[in-house]
Amino acid sequence: ADCPRLRCCSYTVTGKLRPVPDEYLSNTAIEWGQIPSGYEELTTEIRSVLNVSRRTVRILPEYGCNIEDLPAQTSRAEMGVVPADHGLMLDNALGDNVWHLETVFPGLCGAGVSEKPGAIPYYATRTRLALRFDAAAGELRGSSISAWQERRWADEAGKLLLREGGGGRTGLDGAWVSSIVGAGCFGEKAPDGTRTDSELTLPALGLVVRWAQEAIEVEMQPLAGGDVTTIRRVFDLDGSGNPFGRETGALA
Repeated sequence: ADCPRLRCCSYTVTGKLRPVPDEYLSNTAIEWGQIPSGYEELTTEIRSVLNVSRRTVRILPEYGCNIEDLPAQTSRAEMGVVPADHGLMLDNALGDNVWHLETVFPGLCGAGVSEKPGAIPYYATRTRLALRFDAAAGELRGSSISAWQERRWADEAGKLLLREGGGGRTGLDGAWVSSIVGAGCFGEKAPDGTRTDSELTLPALGLVVRWAQEAIEVEMQPLAGGDVTTIRRVFDLDGSGNPFGRETGALA
């Protein structure tokens, strides 16, 4: 489907937030401390039984008259997946015992997400977390942990049309992109996460990650008064030694 993603949280594995680099910002934005925590992204995904084809259009900050032709970075990826329930994708092509874990929760948690005036109707909302985990060592791997809050605006894939190969300009109008993103970005003031030897808490998204050897758990904790219930997922090995995810219990 076509889905705008608020990439408002990219963290180091120690839990420190990585904001948008200064090279993409105006001097005025830097001077006034208007540094967003992340990017708005527009994605298109087409799934089959064994893989996912994904196009990601990362909108770059723009100022002045050029907002009628937004700049962006476009990338494509083919991800081989281990079929599983509960919106889970596990890709162990990175090496033996190193999992690329990407899991999706229904609804939005965390703080400060509000609908913008003029937002178009949406079909669903989701919270997504992606990380790399060394199952044998029981440690997080890679340089970053990425998280998104998403708002699905189209009923099928392929409705997002843009210009590619135009020197980075997409032909997308800023006002239209704002209407399909539809939500105020909590990432403007997103806090750092906190980490111990076996747990990482990301308060901006209501997510907690816990791990041990050959097992990792992700839990989404709703805000008080919200309409999302607590969901806990454990990912470990099945009887054949293959990665497997289940929505039950807690990490032993």
